[in-house]
Amino acid sequence: MKLKTTGALTAITLVSSMAFGQTVKDLGEVSATAHNVAVTVNPKNPQNIIAATGGAIHYSIDGGQNWTKSLSEALGVGAPVVVANVKGDAHYLHTEQTASGSSVIFCHASSDGGKTWSEPIAVTDPQQKDRRMPWAIYDGKENLYVSWTEFDKYGSDDANCQSRIMLSRSSSGKKWGDPIEISQTPGNCVDDKSAVAGSMPAAGIDGKMFVGWSQGDRVMVDRSFDGGLWLSNDIPAIQQRSGRKIEIPDLGPTNGKALIVSDRGKSEQRGLLYVVFADQRYGKTTTDIYFTRSVNFGDLWISPEKVTPKLEGVHHQFLPWATIDQSTGFLYIVYYEMDEDGLIHVKLSWSNDAGISFKTLSLTSAPIHLPSGYTPEYINVSAHKGVVSTIWLQDENGKSVAKVATVKYEDLAKNQ
Repeated sequence: MKLKTTGALTAITLVSSMAFGQTVKDLGEVSATAHNVAVTVNPKNPQNIIAATGGAIHYSIDGGQNWTKSLSEALGVGAPVVVANVKGDAHYLHTEQTASGSSVIFCHASSDGGKTWSEPIAVTDPQQKDRRMPWAIYDGKENLYVSWTEFDKYGSDDANCQSRIMLSRSSSGKKWGDPIEISQTPGNCVDDKSAVAGSMPAAGIDGKMFVGWSQGDRVMVDRSFDGGLWLSNDIPAIQQRSGRKIEIPDLGPTNGKALIVSDRGKSEQRGLLYVVFADQRYGKTTTDIYFTRSVNFGDLWISPEKVTPKLEGVHHQFLPWATIDQSTGFLYIVYYEMDEDGLIHVKLSWSNDAGISFKTLSLTSAPIHLPSGYTPEYINVSAHKGVVSTIWLQDENGKSVAKVATVKYEDLAKNQ
């Protein structure tokens, strides 16, 4: 597929309000302090899916039809991350508060599809710093990279308090290299749009690595062409006018984290780099999901386009997460959608042509309510060999529960 770096992009979107082909399962109540969930489809065996619900790990060996809880005790609930590689190895990362008030990132490993897990290994040392919002990715050699935001003291309004993006690498998850500072310009510690936060690593082709994050009204990108030497200048790649903190009526501030993903498979889209984000480009009454792409490793980006057109009665689309099925190059995006009456659904949009067109379905057959008292910081989607698994949080009878939906691309294609 030949794609130009400039010129207008015409996005074509088909929308279905009908849920088809997916299996939706209830993973049960989650901790009141667990504001995030994560899921991964095992590339070695896509019928094996692993979900993290903040303090608990669940796994499926039949494509999401049935789930078993494998870990639930003595687990930190902060910012769960779960990923799996082509060898079938999986890693679960999370943050945990120390007695001194700092926050540490820990990593567990599994070699049996999430059934059993190793004792936690500290990714970061317990010094007086707050590490938040980690995310992880494997490169082409199955090295594990994790990036996060480091605050001198989270929430402090001290003008000398700073935030920065950090990165560490491990070949197995058992021993981690010394963290390196990726961001060139520090932010504040208040965790508003002036903080440096919301980082995400992406592995490209030929050993290239990328990290994206939000700062001010920009999505920043840094990159390494060999996985080791990181370029000194941060690239202000895309404007995010509302910044990372996005106000949604009746919900308050939500996380507008920008997602960076790379196609390093063998499809026609191989080498493309995508950024997906929520933004209020036309005022606070409307929130949309946007995407952009680069064909030259982040040098140039197309003008951001909406994933879905403006639909009548739809006012806010928020908390997106994006993934690439590396076996096909297809792009999948999951998000919450709120209509003008405040009714919320979970939507899945996907593109099989590098974002030239998108199709959308509702994963929820009836409106849902978000957990009482807080809004999740992120939901998640993972895909491999046409198996697409999504996970989100919702309220049921005053309790926060995790839902996981799994659908096959062949079923999506039949209903296009």
